[in-house]
Amino acid sequence: MLTDSTIVGLKPVPKQRLDVWDENPKVPGFGIRVSPNGKKTWTLVYRFQGAPRRLSLGRYPVITLSTARDHARKALAAIVNGTDPALEKKERQAASVAKRRQDQDGAFGKIAERFIAEYAKPNNRERTWKHDDWILKKHVLPFWKAKPVREITRADVKALLQRPIERDGNGAVASGGYVSNRIRACLSKLFAWAIEEDLCDHNVIRDVKRLGKERPSDRVLSSEEIRTLWQKLDSLDGRAQAFFKLALLTGARPGEVRGATWSEIDFDGAVWSLPSDRTKTHQPRRIPLSPTAGKVLRERKAAAGESSFVFSGEGAISGVAILTSIKFGASALREACGFEFAPRDIRRTVATNIASMGVRREVVRAILGHVDSSVTGRHYDKYSYEPEARAALDKWDRALTKIVTGQTAKVVKFPARA
Repeated sequence: MLTDSTIVGLKPVPKQRLDVWDENPKVPGFGIRVSPNGKKTWTLVYRFQGAPRRLSLGRYPVITLSTARDHARKALAAIVNGTDPALEKKERQAASVAKRRQDQDGAFGKIAERFIAEYAKPNNRERTWKHDDWILKKHVLPFWKAKPVREITRADVKALLQRPIERDGNGAVASGGYVSNRIRACLSKLFAWAIEEDLCDHNVIRDVKRLGKERPSDRVLSSEEIRTLWQKLDSLDGRAQAFFKLALLTGARPGEVRGATWSEIDFDGAVWSLPSDRTKTHQPRRIPLSPTAGKVLRERKAAAGESSFVFSGEGAISGVAILTSIKFGASALREACGFEFAPRDIRRTVATNIASMGVRREVVRAILGHVDSSVTGRHYDKYSYEPEARAALDKWDRALTKIVTGQTAKVVKFPARA
């Protein structure tokens, strides 16, 4: 009978294949074939309906001796039941090749489905892959779903990226550039993955430059705008009111506020603890809760009922659904206020006002959850600045109260960007 030491000691014979049999009466016809170049392949020879047949059972040492014997036993059992295992394997391989060819020549919709399931989900945070999925369903599949991926041209890409863009009278991009660029980024990832999977040969997305010009926003709400915004929150439902109030009181990222859970909130300690999988930096962080922030959360607790999410109780609460809900709230709030702003502008407004009160930059950085990328910050200074952050947010709470009640008209002004 074959043993591992016997197999390891088998040497190739020049210009011919060497078959060595197991001589095991329980697995007749089972052995290993050594090719002239030294490759060793498990094999099973048998007769089916009177005709001699040979079945390959895999390469050694990838397939071990015990595993190969098990495969041989199963094949012999199939023969007894009237199935030819070699023919069955050939048919499976043919079906696999046919499926691969179908995918290679398949419609974009099928490729997009595989991209999300096989690449985006396993390799990204939930928020990221769901955003990619939303972009594909909202902006791409309505136009490319049935289009063979190999037939997508530069002209197709350019036309698709133009769709969300609105231009002014001079032909310059007036709006939609950000969305267009996000579509391009998502598609570029998809095509790069498709090339690795042999589903296409060229990343046609890279042949088209970004159509939208982006630059960091410098929008900071004035004291009058903050007061107006706070007063107009009464026009929104309770969930949207709490979202904007908590964002304005903490300076947290919009996504962090949207996904808040009650397990993160410590009312007794007046602190909001975000786990690493909920922060942009992938590091856990603690946000001190000022008295007004605590009051907002207690009111939300009553509305949320038994839900584990802070912003539940009045509809869907997670992923794209809550993002869409907050966007609608922001749209309604902008209309009520009579001026433009984005949820992320609130975070910038909080940071700017706290800094204007004389709070040190490292404390502002701690409040915002930014990582200090300096050598000192990365390797030496591991202090959390939580006490200082609490004092700053409490001070901002008092200042915000004065702003919204009209006790102060302080406005933070910045020079216009050239």
